Amino acid sequence: MRIVEPGGDLLLLAIHHLAVDAVSWQILFADLVEAGAAVMHGSVPRPVHEYTDYRAWSRELLARTGSDEVSAQRDYWRSQVRADDPVIGARTPEIGRDTWADLCAAPVLTDTAVTARILDGVGQRIGLREFLLTALAVTFASWRAERGQDPAAGSLIALEGHGREDATVGDDVDTGRTLGWFTTVFPVRLAAGEVVTVDVVEADRDRGRALLESVAAELKAIPNRGLDYGLLRYADADPELIAGVDPQVEFNYLGRFDLGVADEEPGPWQPVVDLELNEHLPTDPEPDLPLRYALDIVAVVRATDDGPQLVTNWRHSAELLSPADIATLSTLWSRSVTALS
Repeated sequence: MRIVEPGGDLLLLAIHHLAVDAVSWQILFADLVEAGAAVMHGSVPRPVHEYTDYRAWSRELLARTGSDEVSAQRDYWRSQVRADDPVIGARTPEIGRDTWADLCAAPVLTDTAVTARILDGVGQRIGLREFLLTALAVTFASWRAERGQDPAAGSLIALEGHGREDATVGDDVDTGRTLGWFTTVFPVRLAAGEVVTVDVVEADRDRGRALLESVAAELKAIPNRGLDYGLLRYADADPELIAGVDPQVEFNYLGRFDLGVADEEPGPWQPVVDLELNEHLPTDPEPDLPLRYALDIVAVVRATDDGPQLVTNWRHSAELLSPADIATLSTLWSRSVTALS
């Protein structure tokens, strides 16, 4: 975070993920901006208190286990993890063998002109997350076709959500001011039965548009935005979910960090989105942490002097994917994003 002015000191905040999620950081950022302004004007900072604390939210969520609403979702979630998922890398990740110590980062920068076309084309019904997941489905269909695997297998993704489904958890729940790790992670199989590679999309834009519509419909059909999968898989210990196929890829879209800061330096106490600064931070802050996914893909839109830019970080295990593999996947990703824009 920039403390006072451009070119001045930076503040690095490090908080364990058990205590905060992406939304929590936005709460903290806003509080720091207001507190910094108050101090500069000689006032005492007075942050607004949370309404529903994390413990109360957790109890409300766990109480949903076994309810008719949650139990009715069993067939849907079982269908997501029932079919095979062809190996993406040299092998699938193994708990106890693969750790974050082998994690590498490969940021892929999308041209600002392409990013502008993407942003112009998305809306409320089909947003940027739907677009990116469609591009991911095209990327993996292309990757599998090149490796002699079934390109119609679909993309089994561990999809992250913010998890703050207050109205679903309880009538008197409001986590708008609550710090904690609310993130949901749930499996979703996209574009199964479709053979839409990047070559197909580049040759026929209508095929790409049809796939985008299809993926958006699949995402809309996810029950309660994935909130209850964890209750069935872990709290209720559903045997078919436990025995199901684990996703090899996790995807998380963090949002637009360019809004409100276009053509401006970050103001006092504003987060600084700088890839060069990020390079000085460790990729593996906990090197012994078990690695669950062959690929952990994180996308964000940042501000640049030339306009908004999509940045996609392909974090991967060096034991499972070679530099040549990542170069090929990155190229397929860039082509897919461009062809769909």
